[in-house]
Amino acid sequence: MVRQTFTMLKNRIKYFPGLSLLIGGVDSTLNRTFFDKQVRSHLHIFLAERKTLPSLAAVYRVKNGANTIAASILSVAHLCNEIIVVDNGSTDQTVAIVESLQKKLRGITNIKLFHYNQKLALAGNDYVSDKLTKDYASLADFYNYAFSLSQCQYLMKVDAHYIFTQAGLQRIRSKMRNNPRQIIFRGVEIFGKKLSYEAYAFKNQNFSFVDGPNYEKLEFSYKVGLLEKLRSTLYVPIFIHVKRLNYILAIDSDEVLRKLYE
Repeated sequence: MVRQTFTMLKNRIKYFPGLSLLIGGVDSTLNRTFFDKQVRSHLHIFLAERKTLPSLAAVYRVKNGANTIAASILSVAHLCNEIIVVDNGSTDQTVAIVESLQKKLRGITNIKLFHYNQKLALAGNDYVSDKLTKDYASLADFYNYAFSLSQCQYLMKVDAHYIFTQAGLQRIRSKMRNNPRQIIFRGVEIFGKKLSYEAYAFKNQNFSFVDGPNYEKLEFSYKVGLLEKLRSTLYVPIFIHVKRLNYILAIDSDEVLRKLYE
């Protein structure tokens, strides 16, 4: 009787967040099978509906992102028409991983790999002094190059340590239907900190990156009013920021970022 009841629920109820908790105690094996089928169906629907949306490119700027870049790309691939990856001299397996995903995701999204071999100043308190005294390249120049590589209607700033939630992607997709100039959202740090709101996705026009005192900044040639900003903002975290998982690899260093990424 219990199995019959579960089968009836499986056939009549579409997946919604929390369904696995609702029926998980009935039959865990059947529940996992049902959930897997629903995820596959969700991905097919997502890809089919992508054809009705403006085109979108995720733009990655990466150095030594081998620990997380595959998970990041897999989490967002079905939202994006193309994925631009600009490697900045990685010494790990980043490039090999991206090349492998180019083949595996062919037909799902178009992954394009580029190389930018100049040594970059690291974001942070020493950003300006690094550029001046060590002759490191500007992050703004790097970003402007990376974001010039796609002709998609929308661009999205993505790092190799962003893992997108599926609920978050659905919210981005819903905003894109309204054709906004920007989509403003934030992520949550895996150690708990909520990140600041930014225009992570925006139309491929009227923008540029400029250098600030500590890092590059995205600027637009137009003003965004309060009402437009409110309509363009997603108010729940859209991705999980996992970069600091790597900090265990340099736990004894006072300058973790330099040790891991310089």
